Amino acid sequence: GGVTVQSLSLGANNASTLTLANGDAGTKKLTIGGDCAIGGNGTLTHAANTTGESNKLNLAVAGNLTIVSGGAIDVAGRGYTAGNGPGAGGGNWGASHGGVGGGHNGSDPKPPYGSIAAPVALGSGGSGTGADGGGAVLIEVAGLLTNGGTITADGKANTGTLGGGGAGGSIALACGSLSGNGTLSANGGAPTAGWQGGGAGGRIAVAVTNGSSFGSIVMRAFGAIGFVSPSPTEDRGAAAGTIYLKKQGDTHGTLLVDNNSHARPYATVLTNGTFQFDSLIATNAGLAEVGGNATLDMSAGTIACSTNSRLIVGAGQLSLGSSHTLSNAIVSFKGTNAVTWNTSLTLGPNGVLTHEANNTTEANKLNLTLNGNLAVAAGGKIDVSGQGYAVAQGPGKPAGGNDGGGYGGQGGLYNSVGGPPYGTITEPASLGSGGGQNGNNAGAGGGAAILRVSGAATVDGAILAEGAYAGPTNSGSAGGSGSGGSIWLTTASLSGSGKIGASGTQAIRGQYSGGGSGGRLAVIVTNSGTIGGVALQSYGGLGGYSGGQAGSAGTVYLKTTASANGDLLVDNANRSVTAVTLVNSNVSGRVFGNVLVRNSAKLRLAANEALTVYGAWTNTAGFTADSGTTVTLAGSGNATVAGSNGFYNLTCETAGKSLAFEAGMTTTVTGKLTFANITLASTQSGSQWYLTLVSGAAQDVRSVQVHDSNASGGQTILGYNSGQDGWNDVNWQFICDTGPLIRLR
Repeated sequence: GGVTVQSLSLGANNASTLTLANGDAGTKKLTIGGDCAIGGNGTLTHAANTTGESNKLNLAVAGNLTIVSGGAIDVAGRGYTAGNGPGAGGGNWGASHGGVGGGHNGSDPKPPYGSIAAPVALGSGGSGTGADGGGAVLIEVAGLLTNGGTITADGKANTGTLGGGGAGGSIALACGSLSGNGTLSANGGAPTAGWQGGGAGGRIAVAVTNGSSFGSIVMRAFGAIGFVSPSPTEDRGAAAGTIYLKKQGDTHGTLLVDNNSHARPYATVLTNGTFQFDSLIATNAGLAEVGGNATLDMSAGTIACSTNSRLIVGAGQLSLGSSHTLSNAIVSFKGTNAVTWNTSLTLGPNGVLTHEANNTTEANKLNLTLNGNLAVAAGGKIDVSGQGYAVAQGPGKPAGGNDGGGYGGQGGLYNSVGGPPYGTITEPASLGSGGGQNGNNAGAGGGAAILRVSGAATVDGAILAEGAYAGPTNSGSAGGSGSGGSIWLTTASLSGSGKIGASGTQAIRGQYSGGGSGGRLAVIVTNSGTIGGVALQSYGGLGGYSGGQAGSAGTVYLKTTASANGDLLVDNANRSVTAVTLVNSNVSGRVFGNVLVRNSAKLRLAANEALTVYGAWTNTAGFTADSGTTVTLAGSGNATVAGSNGFYNLTCETAGKSLAFEAGMTTTVTGKLTFANITLASTQSGSQWYLTLVSGAAQDVRSVQVHDSNASGGQTILGYNSGQDGWNDVNWQFICDTGPLIRLR
C-alpha cells in the first residue's frame, strides 16, 4: 500500500532530497492530507530502476503543491537502464518512448509506447554506458499547483562514443488549477561525442479541472539530436514525444508535438487506438503521424502546424467529419494507397495538403477521394512540388549531370540530352524525375496528386506538382532541375481564379544547367463544360542562362462535357527550347478531341506512333512527325487545321466531315495522304491554303470536295471521283473513276 502524511515541506532552508521507493501507478503512492512545498534546496525523486518498472513517483496532494525556484521533482535517468525497456536502443540507436529514437546505423528504432493522455511508463534505456531512460512522475493536486522550479523526467546520454541516448520518461499532472513559470521536461538523452543516435522524447500530460490556464510553464518533450563525430547531426536525431493538455471546458484536450525546431527523419507516431482531440498542434519541426491500427478523429477539432511541421497520414486513418476547414496546417500523406474522406474540405489560408518525399521508388503519393466538395481558397493549396523522385532518380533522369529531368517532355539540356518522357497523358499518376546531379545543387521531381471530388471543386488558391529548384544561388556546381509531376483531378465542376500547375522548375541562375520538363496534368469535369478562370499550366523550367536550356512543355489534358474525348494542350509559355514534348512508346494516351500546340512548345510524334484527333488541330508553335507516324482526323464533327504542319501520314475518312485549313498556312505530308468522302476548304473563303505532298509520298484521295487549295509545292494531288469549287485549286487533278467499261455486242 501507500504512505499518508499530513503535510510535507522539503528543502526550504537546507539541501534536502526525498527518495520514494516501490511506487507504482496504482495504490502505492505518497498521499499528503494538506499542502506540499518544495523549497529552493529541495528535491523529490524516486529510486532508480533497472530492467523493470519497480519505482515511480506517485504523489497525491489534498491541498496545494508549491515548487519554488530551485526546487525540483527530478527523476531524470531513473527509468529503464541502457539496453532495457520496450523501446530500448541497440547498436548506435537511441531509445523510443513518446517518439522513436534516432540512429547512426543498424536496424530501425523500436516503436513508441505508452499513453498520451495518462502517461505512466518509464522511459527506455538507450545503448551504451549511462544511457538510462527517464523515470515517471504522477501527481494529483486537489487545489493549486504552482511550479516555479522544475519537474524533470529526461533520458540520459551515453557517456561513450558508440551507442544512443535514453528516452524521456513520463510526467502526468492533474490539478484544480495551475500557475508558475517553471518547466516540465521529458527530453531524450543527447549524445555529445562519437557516432550515436539521440533518445526520443517522453510523454507529458497536464489536466486542469477548475481553470483555463496552464500559467507560463514551459513544457518540453524533445527528441535529442544525434552525433557523427566531430559534430551533432539532425539526421541521427530522435522524434519528439507528446504533450497532452486539457483544461476546464475542453472535451478532448490538445495534443502538442514540438521538437524545438530540430528537423528529424522520424515522426511522433500514434498507433493502436482511436484518438480524439479538440486540437492537434505540430510546431517547431514537430511531426505527428497517424500510424498503424490508429484512427485520429478530428471531426470536432482543429489542426494547426507551423511551416516546418506537419501531420502525416500514414498507415492509419484521419477522420474530419462531414465538413472541415484546414488553415495554418499541413497534412501530408505517406504511402500510395487510396484514401477516402466523406468530407467537404476547405483549404483556407496556409492550409496545405501534400505527400511525403520520395527517393528511388514511388513510395508516396496523394491519392484522395472526397465525397463532398473541395474549396482551395486564396492562400490555400494542394502542393506536392519537389516530392517526386530524388535528384538523378526516376525514369526521366538525364544522362548528363547538368541536364533537367524529363516526364511530360524532355528535360532541358546543357552538355548532353535532357531526361526522357514517360507516363500517361490522360490519367497521369507518375512521379516527376529528378534533375542531373553535379555536386550538391540539383532538384527533385514533382510529386503526384490524384484527386477525385464527387461534388464541386473551387480553386482560388493553387494545386501544384512542380519540380524542385536545383539551387538558390549561382555558386557551386550546377546540376539540373527536376521535372514537374502529376495532377489528375476528377470533379463534377470546376471554378475559381487560381492555378493548377505541374511545371518544371528553373535551373540554377547563371549556371550551366538545364530546366526540368513540365509534368502531366489531367482535369476531368463530369457535369460542366467550363472550368471558370482556373489556369492550367505544365511549362518547362527555364535554363540556367549560361548555355543551359529550358525544359520542354509537359502535357495538359482537359475533358469536360463540351469535349467528349478531352483536349490536349502543349504550351511552353514562350520559353525557347531544343527539348521536345515527345510522344513515344513510353507514353500512353493517343486519342483526343482538340489538340493545341502554342507558345514555343514543340510536340514531336516518335517513329511509328499514332494520334487520333476528333476535333481541331491547332499548331502555332512546333510539330514534328517522325517516320511511320500517323495522325488521323476522326469523328463526324467538322474541324479546323490551323498553323503550318508537317505530317508523315495524314488520314481523314469520315464520310460527310469537313476540314477547314488555315488560309495562308501549309500542310506538308511526307509519307501518305489519305482523304476520302470529306470536304476540304479554307478557313477564309477565297483565300488559299497550301498542301505539299513531297516527292515519293503516297496518296489515296477519293470522293472529296476541294475549295481554295494550292498544292503547287509538291506532287499533283489526284482526286478520284472528286470535285472542286470554281478554279481556285492549284496542282489538283480531278479524275472521274467510273469503273471498267463493258461493251455489249
